[in-house]
Amino acid sequence: MFKKQLDDVNIKFGRRTILSEALQVFRQVFWDVSAKKIRDRYGTIAYKIGECYLVAKKSTYGDIISVHQKIWDAAKRKGGMIYLYLQSSGYFYRFNPRKQIEMVINKRGGVPMVNFDICYGKNLLQMKAIQHRIRERVRKNQQYLEKEDPILKTAIS
Repeated sequence: MFKKQLDDVNIKFGRRTILSEALQVFRQVFWDVSAKKIRDRYGTIAYKIGECYLVAKKSTYGDIISVHQKIWDAAKRKGGMIYLYLQSSGYFYRFNPRKQIEMVINKRGGVPMVNFDICYGKNLLQMKAIQHRIRERVRKNQQYLEKEDPILKTAIS
């Protein structure tokens, strides 16, 4: 994977937050949830949704993404997942901090960040799309069988 040590750089502040966009999209795509803000000295860094954490990034750095070490450690300790919204693609990725992965810790604005490869995550929207396609195939096959063989129709029902 990577063995790159990233420099400690200052944090740039924008006018609107990608994290609030991530929460809105999460609620629309998956389910409406209550979310509690997790903050550090710079502001909101994540939303806690049950035992899981929602974080957001504008894009990857190559294939590397980073998560605040406070969030990583809390999810690992409590057995929760980390959901990362990647604004550039519009996808959500799920990470399990309890799994053994190769990572590097660096500082950004003096805050420790856990850096790792995005390939360790599962693309949730892709998983949802696959489930939808499977349901559609089953439905179409059932419709086909109902038309072709009424005896099988009763066996399926």
